[in-house]
Amino acid sequence: MNQPFQIRVEAAADHDAITALNDLAFGQSGEGKVVGLLRKAGALRVSLVAVSGSEIVGHLALSDMTHSKNPGLVLGLGPMSVLPSWQKKGVGSALVQASLERAKSEDAVAIICLGHPNFYPRFGFEPASKHSITGDYEVPDNVFMAHVFGAEQQLGLSGHVHYHEAFKEC
Repeated sequence: MNQPFQIRVEAAADHDAITALNDLAFGQSGEGKVVGLLRKAGALRVSLVAVSGSEIVGHLALSDMTHSKNPGLVLGLGPMSVLPSWQKKGVGSALVQASLERAKSEDAVAIICLGHPNFYPRFGFEPASKHSITGDYEVPDNVFMAHVFGAEQQLGLSGHVHYHEAFKEC
């Protein structure tokens, strides 16, 4: 079945629409601002949009993270947003799958996310604590997750990860 939307990398012309989408989806301006700050800092590694016609209906950001042991490229997933009228239509799933493919092609060792425990595990995310990974935020174990690319990447992955400073500014 063909999807009624396409996934592509953001273009400069998309920036305002991405901000507006994040603001609408989250009901506040913080996430939209974070994406702009990550972009400005050069830390927005991957920014994907879901497009239906000329309308952006979803967005997902992957940004650089720092790790206490520097095991390789670790990326933070988020924010991810989908227009309310497009939720539960496969947009979020398609964005996550595309982001995993992009991260793997960039030789990422892991993606970290703070997310819904009933959504992300179907894509191979599991509690980060399973890999002895800790983070900046005190959240329940089942919402701080990691997707590790391959068994060999698990070696040396334990440690503390930090989201980019942009997340603290919003």
